[in-house]
Amino acid sequence: MISPASYSASSTYGGYTGLVGNGSAMHDEAYAGATSVHGTAAGDYTPWIQMDFGSERSVGSGVVAPISTAYGNWGPSYLNGAVLQRSTDGASWTTVTTVSGAADEVRTAIVVNATARFIRLTKSNRWLAVGDFYALQ
Repeated sequence: MISPASYSASSTYGGYTGLVGNGSAMHDEAYAGATSVHGTAAGDYTPWIQMDFGSERSVGSGVVAPISTAYGNWGPSYLNGAVLQRSTDGASWTTVTTVSGAADEVRTAIVVNATARFIRLTKSNRWLAVGDFYALQ
């Protein structure tokens, strides 16, 4: 696993604090509980969640998993349709793929095979939520 220097998001839903500190909750294989997940706020119409490696890194894949359906009625629909993107500067983004087929409490690896400083998930509607989100070399 590539340890990000930090995680950030466009907004935070309630007390969902999975990105706090070093973001270790984003790779804890726990898909329920406010400290293990991150969801964006209802009024955020272009939500994003990103990791910053601090410098350019060789990224083999990004790994995502939805928040458990059993936890507050979230589930895969809040992850499916998200776009995984990469960037070397945080300003210009290249789309890797659109997340589809995410299943409840199942991690999905998405091939990136590129150099990037940032990896982010973004969505064109109001809600984006993840139980796990990390990168592998």
